[in-house]
Amino acid sequence: MSADLWSRIVEWSRADVLNCYGITELANWVAGASARIDGIAEGLVGRAWGGEVAVKDARGLIGRVGEGELIVKSPSAMSGYLRRPDLTARVLADGWYHTGDSGRIDERGCVTLTGRIKDEINRAGFKVQPAEIEALLETHAAISEACVFGLPDRASGEIVAAAVVPKAGKDIGIKDLRRWCEKRLRRDAIPERWFIVDKLERNARGKINREAVRQCLAEDLR
Repeated sequence: MSADLWSRIVEWSRADVLNCYGITELANWVAGASARIDGIAEGLVGRAWGGEVAVKDARGLIGRVGEGELIVKSPSAMSGYLRRPDLTARVLADGWYHTGDSGRIDERGCVTLTGRIKDEINRAGFKVQPAEIEALLETHAAISEACVFGLPDRASGEIVAAAVVPKAGKDIGIKDLRRWCEKRLRRDAIPERWFIVDKLERNARGKINREAVRQCLAEDLR
């Protein structure tokens, strides 16, 4: 959950709401954060439950604290994908399941998710996580939903693009959005290309399909 949604559920329910992190291949929850004990923060999913969580950095080194790809050891981990040893080899190594999620682990052992590695935008060497920008954009008073993605660029490799759906009865100006972002984002993470849309493409599970949104809007630029 986004920090905003998490906070609103806590306010409405007056309960201790947990933000949990789970993966199908591990057949269980990996970690969970309590609003009352751990606090509420963007991407926070708390400490590991019944397993070990570590990070694998860009050099391939594994550590209990730091940033990188989140990897997990758990007694509930799958043995492999049915008849797909090639896919199994990509995610299981030395007892660790490689999640494909980027994140960080602090000195307390608390895990914070920052995005999916495959979604990462490489803007002239700067790594940008779409999920972080989306979470911020969805706190804007006039934005209902947002989808951030990369578009090819000759000079920088990729630029950051954002598609936003206005809330009912709200108008969104691109210049105003840029100014709003300039106060809240580092320069290389501010979207250069904006799309104001009525809806965002979704997959069969109802989640926003980032690649479908990117392909659809990229075609409009041709």
